[in-house]
Order: sequence, then C-alpha cells, then structure tokens
Amino acid sequence: MLLCILFLPLGVHAQDTTLMSRMEDSLLTLIDSVYKTPIPELRASVNIRFGKMLVQTLEQPGSYDYPFTKLQDKVHIIYPEDKSFRIFNWVLSYSNFGRHYYGAIQMADRDKLVLHPLKDVSAKHIRDGEDITLTEGSWYGCEYYAVKTVTTAQGEKIYTLLGYNNDGFNTTKKIADVLSFSNGKPVFGLPVFALPSSKDAGDFKKRFILEYKKGVQVTLNYDSSLNMIVFDRLVSEVNNPNLKSTYVPAGQTDALEWQGGIWRFTQNAIVPLQLKDGQAPLDGVMQGRN
Repeated sequence: MLLCILFLPLGVHAQDTTLMSRMEDSLLTLIDSVYKTPIPELRASVNIRFGKMLVQTLEQPGSYDYPFTKLQDKVHIIYPEDKSFRIFNWVLSYSNFGRHYYGAIQMADRDKLVLHPLKDVSAKHIRDGEDITLTEGSWYGCEYYAVKTVTTAQGEKIYTLLGYNNDGFNTTKKIADVLSFSNGKPVFGLPVFALPSSKDAGDFKKRFILEYKKGVQVTLNYDSSLNMIVFDRLVSEVNNPNLKSTYVPAGQTDALEWQGGIWRFTQNAIVPLQLKDGQAPLDGVMQGRN
C-alpha cells in the first residue's frame, strides 16, 4: 500500500507530461503551418488555431512547469530572472513586408491559468512609439530575445525587454521596452530612458527604439560584463537624419546604464581599439592587451 502511495504522484506526473508532450507536438505542427503556408489568408487562419491550442495547453494543470523544449525552437519563450512569468511570442507574416506580432504572458500560478494575451499596436504608433504607455493588453509588438530585471528608485521590480520588429517596408527596429505590473495587469512603457534628446525628467522616453535600414545588422543587447545595454550608434548614409531607411552603424558603441532608477545614455561605452602604425591583431586579440 505504501508503495502505491509513493508511486501514485509519479504516475500522475508522467501521464500529465505525456499529455503535454502530445499537445506540444500539435502546437509544433500548427506553428510550422503559420510560418510556411504559402497563402497569407491561410496563415492567418492557422494562426488563430495555434493561439487557441496554446491556451488549451496552458490550461492543463501544472503547465507553468512544463518547459516546451521543442516549441522553443519555433516560438520565443523567455523568463525573467525571478521566473515570476514567461512570455510566449511569435510573428505572422501576412505579406512580403507586413508582419503582425503575437504574444501572451503566463504568470507563475500553479493553481490556475493566469494569462495575459497581447495585442500588437505597433503599426498605430509609428511616430509616437517612444512616448506611449500601453495597457489593457496592448503592446508594441516585436520578437523578444532578452529580458533584464531592474529595480526602480522606489524599490519596484520592473523588466526591461529587448526585441526586434521587422514590420517596416524599408526599415527594421530594435526595441528596449519596460514591463511592469499594476493590480496584476501588464503595463508596457515607463519614462525611464534618459536619452541625449531628453531635456529633463519630464522628457524621458518610455521605450527606446533603434530604427535603421532593412537588411543591416545592428546590435542591441545586454552586456553582463559592463552591466549595460549596448547598441550601435547609427548615422544616415546620406546625411539626412529624417530618413531612417538610410541609417547604418557608424562604428561606435553607445549604451544605456541603469542608474538611480533610470536607463541613462552613455556615449562610447566600448572604445574602439586604436592600432598604431605597424600593429595588427593576432587572432583577433592585440598582444599584451588583456
């Protein structure tokens, strides 16, 4: 009898894991169709089915502890350091250039499903994207690839998310956004970005957006060795700052550093290596320089 009691939870867990694995396989089939179906209208239809299937899967008991190891190859699934939630995030290409981003935040509640669907409103905020706070499930859509937890001057924990938006006809964006929670609901965008254009605290941006020429490689990432968000400085190829489609890396690296509850701009965070006449790197590293 004791052996039966001891092994019963293991059996139930194995059964749940098997069910979750089967449901994950169904999600994989659907998301492949979302990405690969040649007819855009059919992609959108399959995407609806994928969203419904994802909710059904997350409704299963203990779903938050299921890692979705296979699905992570197709869908962004990111956790903050405290594992208090995770974000599922993917993209629907509805034309050669048009994209719509989808996401959902699952809170770490083992008793019931607490899920916040996210509605992409980035196309409505092309001009004021850095200045808006988004609530009620609205979100500046992108594909998230990193998250960094920071603490405000008031001791509130907030989450800085780094993402990629390729919806523009001739530009791409990389975005640093801030996620917080108010009464258990997600809020995107807080005035915590002090940029060179900021005249005072009232002019701080609510998110940081790098917009640049489509097809160009641009860095925006958190560097743990520097404790900064580092990014490429951008310049216009034709010396016209109004044409974001001409912006390319200038060869310098700037950064955002978390100081006093604010992401503050730091110029030349990584100083380029200056070679003297006759010097050359050896295997990418200068001799005598650590």
